[in-house]
Amino acid sequence: MMKNMMLLAALCGLLFSGLVSTALADDGINPNTVTNQKLQTIRIPQLKFKDAPLSQVLDYIQQESFKEDPGPVVTGIEFIYMPPKGEEPTVKLSLRNIKVGMALEIICQKTGMQWDFDKGLIVVKKAQNPSGESASSQPMKTEIFDFNRDMVNRAKYSQQK
Repeated sequence: MMKNMMLLAALCGLLFSGLVSTALADDGINPNTVTNQKLQTIRIPQLKFKDAPLSQVLDYIQQESFKEDPGPVVTGIEFIYMPPKGEEPTVKLSLRNIKVGMALEIICQKTGMQWDFDKGLIVVKKAQNPSGESASSQPMKTEIFDFNRDMVNRAKYSQQK
């Protein structure tokens, strides 16, 4: 009976997350903005890896982000990992009570990877600078801007004129 209840809850969660992304698209809300907010609010209690493949680390962060998502809509953060050709990067780190966005920055900097948004998903791929070399030695900077609904609407309608 308990297994059936857990299965039903998991199916409802999957169904609900699919409906949420559809509702966001219908409302004109940018899913990348929602994901960015989640990167800044979801905290993972502990990340501890010793020479773990990057794919395994991203899977763990994705699972933990779902568990730790404060809501109101619990979707967690989903990754698309595009491994570099050749050997997969490994991660060695130990972090406690860290926001997912900060953890992602640290991991990408140490592995020579970069991340970007794509329709509310986080795409992780090999970092390239203009000369084609790995950008792992270059510091990354993240700036976050808060926009309220009126500012977004003003920008949207000013472009249509």
